[in-house]
Amino acid sequence: MPLIHIEHKGPQCSWGIWEIEENSQELVDLLSPRASEANYLKYIEHEKKRCESAAARLVIKQILEQKQEEYFGILKDANNKPYLSDASYNISLSHTDQYAVGIVHQSKAVGIDVEMIREKLLKISNRVLSQEEQQAVKGDLEMLTVYWSAKETLYKIHSKRQLFFNRDLIIDPFQLQQKGILQAYIRQDNGQLKPHQVYYHKFKNYYICFGYGG
Repeated sequence: MPLIHIEHKGPQCSWGIWEIEENSQELVDLLSPRASEANYLKYIEHEKKRCESAAARLVIKQILEQKQEEYFGILKDANNKPYLSDASYNISLSHTDQYAVGIVHQSKAVGIDVEMIREKLLKISNRVLSQEEQQAVKGDLEMLTVYWSAKETLYKIHSKRQLFFNRDLIIDPFQLQQKGILQAYIRQDNGQLKPHQVYYHKFKNYYICFGYGG
């Protein structure tokens, strides 16, 4: 099926959600990829992974089509960060069991992440959260999911060096709602904290976070 949600954050930024109901061949046919992208998808052996990758790319393609822009395909750089082959927009992708999401921004680095609310996140919370953040979460699984997704988003925005989620990616305390804005920071090489805003959005049993560079 097509995009089930699309949202525009001003004239330069748009994001969307695709519900994956098709098999990988149907998704690839809808994508109609050029040779390099077709080869990339062809060599993803796992059917589920191929579906998710193709669906995330379809989000970007359909967003661009709504903007009356042509889709030339997505490649990956040395840091495994996806980018449009014609560099017309900055992009980010994410996917999970049933949904794929994507975001474009005309001038700023972007990040997006979708996470299912699931208990396995509790096992890694100490690797994700600082001590102060763990005290703020107090074992609340939904809040932990937002923290995790927001930090994945920050990591994708930065995308240049190894970062420790529990030390270098920082989220200010917040009151959990269906959707909202988080004040967040990325620790730079010189130790200074660079501020960012991260948007979060609850969708069924998932949280979607996205943001862009300052």
